[in-house]
Amino acid sequence: MKFSNWTYNFNKDGFSIIPDRIINKPDSLVKYYSLRDYNIEAFKQSYFYFSHPSILNDPFDSCFQFIDLRKLTLSQFVSLFRNNKVLIFKGHNLTDLEVEQFVTYYFMKDRVKFANDSKTFFWNLIFKNHGLLSLAANNINILMWSYYNNNEGFAIDFKNIDFLNKGIFGPFPMNYQDEFETILPTDIEIEKEKLLYLINIKSKQWAHEDEWRYILNCPNASIPNYQDIKLEDEKRKARYHLDCIDSVILGYKFFNTNISGKVEKEVNKYHYIFNCFYVNGKPNQDFLKTDLLDFLIENNIRTKQINTTDNNCFGLKAIPIKIECKGKGKEYSIETLI
Repeated sequence: MKFSNWTYNFNKDGFSIIPDRIINKPDSLVKYYSLRDYNIEAFKQSYFYFSHPSILNDPFDSCFQFIDLRKLTLSQFVSLFRNNKVLIFKGHNLTDLEVEQFVTYYFMKDRVKFANDSKTFFWNLIFKNHGLLSLAANNINILMWSYYNNNEGFAIDFKNIDFLNKGIFGPFPMNYQDEFETILPTDIEIEKEKLLYLINIKSKQWAHEDEWRYILNCPNASIPNYQDIKLEDEKRKARYHLDCIDSVILGYKFFNTNISGKVEKEVNKYHYIFNCFYVNGKPNQDFLKTDLLDFLIENNIRTKQINTTDNNCFGLKAIPIKIECKGKGKEYSIETLI
């Protein structure tokens, strides 16, 4: 199928995308992380979280507005509601006949309104079985460091990601356009090619991110803000081998001072000491930093830190650093390798 000048295919080998021009896959792909406990956990346990699109930062990303259900027939809507009645009518133990009567009434009353009102749950049903992972092609993008972790977090630079899970396809370059085409499902199971387009189209205003995306097949995974014992958030986690990591890059402000006072001391221009600072006897956010640093040291992971360029250009560079522990969880020596 062709959408927005790109071709989307699905066969026995999985998904494939043919852009309208040559787009070379980058040598490495980067995941930007804010300094949060769940991100540190994901890194230490070597997994990615494949998101439901409702939690993405762009409300138009893979959103329900792309979908038009007006091609579905009454019998297809009845099947859709029956097959998912536990999720759609949660707390109401409706029989199949009652579901059919409900659908028939509202479908016959106003078919267009019923189709439009059904888009959101149809979209949620699609993405309870699929998750998205976004990576970037550039590890020194000044906007990405500001958008996703305020220059205080970290990024992981991957080469040839080797997933341990099955059912993962990609990476695919994003199709950046000024407009999107509406998807018209012809059945209650959305066609794979249309699904692929749904997760691949973004506004051209995001083109500077140079995003690449993976898709995960994860039946009965979680839906945000919806609790059901049959839907498992764990299914959104896909693990990878730690040796896929080329390097971990720390943000420009990772070791900077905070409101509690100065937490680093300079030995010389290329060498300084970082201390975990305690407030009222309890570690502050620096505790997350030391947790990350300990893991980097224990696993001998190549580490860099973002710095500004030496000329008058607005730019960043990733400089290799050596981290040594002078007191686990308390004091660290950070030396720039020049």
